[in-house]
Amino acid sequence: MKSNFEATNSLTEIVNKNLGSSFRPITLNEKATVKENCDVMIERVNQIQAKVEQVDKELKEKLDPTLYEHLQKIPLHGFKNIPAGVKGAIGAVCQISAFVLVAYLMKKTEILKNITSVWYKIGISLGGMVVSVLLGLVVDLIISAIAGAVERDKLEVALAEYDKVLKTFRPASKEYQEAIYEVKFCLKCSGDEGKSIKENCAIVREAMSIILELSKSEEKKIRGIIEPDIYDKIAFTGVPLKDKAEAIKNLYADKFGVFGNILLPLVAIQLAKSDLEIVKPPTEELDLPVLSLKLGDLVKSSKSITKLLGERGSQQTNHTQLVEDAISVLNPLCNDYNHIAGEVQACVKIMSEKIESREDSVS
Repeated sequence: MKSNFEATNSLTEIVNKNLGSSFRPITLNEKATVKENCDVMIERVNQIQAKVEQVDKELKEKLDPTLYEHLQKIPLHGFKNIPAGVKGAIGAVCQISAFVLVAYLMKKTEILKNITSVWYKIGISLGGMVVSVLLGLVVDLIISAIAGAVERDKLEVALAEYDKVLKTFRPASKEYQEAIYEVKFCLKCSGDEGKSIKENCAIVREAMSIILELSKSEEKKIRGIIEPDIYDKIAFTGVPLKDKAEAIKNLYADKFGVFGNILLPLVAIQLAKSDLEIVKPPTEELDLPVLSLKLGDLVKSSKSITKLLGERGSQQTNHTQLVEDAISVLNPLCNDYNHIAGEVQACVKIMSEKIESREDSVS
């Protein structure tokens, strides 16, 4: 539940920044009941949905109807390629980032409805239970049953109800949290030819930070719920691929799909243990004149680039050397990042094939 509060506060911060709202952060109250805490999250998500629908209504009223309908059909990754004229029309109504956020959340409205519905059901099922004793209650029931104080059938009913709630909550919670990470990427992680190389490096750094933050968060959760020997089988490269695939498949079955994707533990562990932090492109620490150029400038002739660098106050006459100096700094980092991403992709592909082949042999 704590992670749901954190995710909702993250979404609140995004909405405040881009839609001009002023929602205050919400806080998990461990002394309050499960229902009371669920009601707090439901109220906030409903407030966010209302704000999003308000801005969407303004867009629909002020944009040309044909343009509005066209924009609804653009895939999320296509927003960065919107023509300048269309951006100008949107900009007359709201900021581009606000439009992207609204478009994204309108497309993901079912996820928001689903998580609030799950919170409501949990509030009903575990309503009067205080959050701080939620876990302890099940443990106490088991201890009491062993001591003979609780009938076996009562224990089984209580555990079955608890298990049922978790099976409903976990996948919906994960989908909700992943949607919020995705909207961060939509808003912050696309290159812009109108921005400088340094500004685009900052965007890439933030994207990599989000990836690393999510990976480490998932890896920490994984460590907490699986045995050390299973973790080692997934994490270490020396383990035979057959054994690694078997461990991943069994883990997914044993934890009844809590991870959402069968290969999530593999990806999360690999990225969390990678050198992603040290291959981020530099920003403030480097004072290279070339980084002030826009991405779109790089396709221009060397003569034009030389002129642009001169206009930006560069005192050096050998501007070709300036470009080469920048490439010598950025290129190794790009290669290292591509190597990390390539290793993860290759491992996922191999593991997918191994798991599928094992399923086919069993069937």
